[in-house]
Amino acid sequence: MTLLCSVRRCFLAVERFAWPVEALRTMPRKRKHGSFSQSYYNDPCSLESVVRKIETFAPRQLAESWDNVGLLVSHTSPKLIKKILLTNDLTEEVLEEAIEVDAQLVISYHPLIFPSVKSVNSNNWKERIVGTLLHKQIALYCPHTAWDCVEGGVNDWLAGAFESKNASVTPLKRYNEGCSSKIVNALFPNGETAEKAMGEIKAALPCNMNVIDQRDGKVWLKIYIDEEYKCIPFLRSALDIDISVHTKMPTRFNAGAGRKVLLKEPIPLQLAVMLVKEHTGLADVAVAVASGETTESKVSSIALCAGSGGSVLKGVDADLYLTGEMSHHEVLDAVHKGVHVILTRHSNSERGFLKIAATQHLKNLMPEIDFVVSSKDRDPLETM
Repeated sequence: MTLLCSVRRCFLAVERFAWPVEALRTMPRKRKHGSFSQSYYNDPCSLESVVRKIETFAPRQLAESWDNVGLLVSHTSPKLIKKILLTNDLTEEVLEEAIEVDAQLVISYHPLIFPSVKSVNSNNWKERIVGTLLHKQIALYCPHTAWDCVEGGVNDWLAGAFESKNASVTPLKRYNEGCSSKIVNALFPNGETAEKAMGEIKAALPCNMNVIDQRDGKVWLKIYIDEEYKCIPFLRSALDIDISVHTKMPTRFNAGAGRKVLLKEPIPLQLAVMLVKEHTGLADVAVAVASGETTESKVSSIALCAGSGGSVLKGVDADLYLTGEMSHHEVLDAVHKGVHVILTRHSNSERGFLKIAATQHLKNLMPEIDFVVSSKDRDPLETM
């Protein structure tokens, strides 16, 4: 079989390279006399099933390439998920809350592990959190820019500040899901080897996969992935491998980075500020008025990006930029180009979406699970 031989040569070619699988991101593995335990993965409250549902709403592929998203911490013997705590940032105070409410999974919008953790000890607050999560068998999932990008996600929530003005909303940079990807079909000799490969691939790579057949103790695994060569090192125990091209359907028409809001009728900058404050629940925001303009100047187009949006908004043609934070020089550059700026502080431009995720997007996918939005999570900056 020519293809199989070429794949085997690929194994030899990559043998000298290190393909680390982060231990903290290892998916749960339940073995039953060496066979593939499908019942665990089919349980709607298993960690595997819950992660699959989270990524049904916002696939990891939507995240920016530099981001660290997905299941970042999980125990080798995870508990069934009955309660999920949502937070913008996982601090030690929020972790105490998760333990108090008996959450088995924390969804932290911002990644706790970013950049990569080199070691785990009690001297650093992030590493202490990781240690406690493992000790308490609490899993950690971080969606970050996948939730920014997805239609109905964080950026669309922020654009909702102008919903009453009959605004149209489109991504600043649309995610192209209509391109081709690869399908890798791998045949494993038994369920244990298939399960091991499935867990390692899920932990290390942004992809979708499922078991398509089980006969005579052997298991066929189907993997949808853009860069098929990256999963090859995890398939060393496969008996047969077949690779084909799959054209993805453009199902998320409004997924992408940032948002452009076009108002049906122009409004004064002062009213735009009031709408943002009402929508976010903030008593104050930082405002930079464009050179030569006033707070009564009309605004008809808004470019926005939750979090730190300076790089995303740079050069975008709009009357107003709305984001959490920008650098001093980015603000100066915008106002001198005739663009107003509203800054809410970083996490204040994101946090309000958690309630929408808990009560709508995720709850609709997992009605059997209890969702709690953290009461301890807050922006670290306050105005005094």
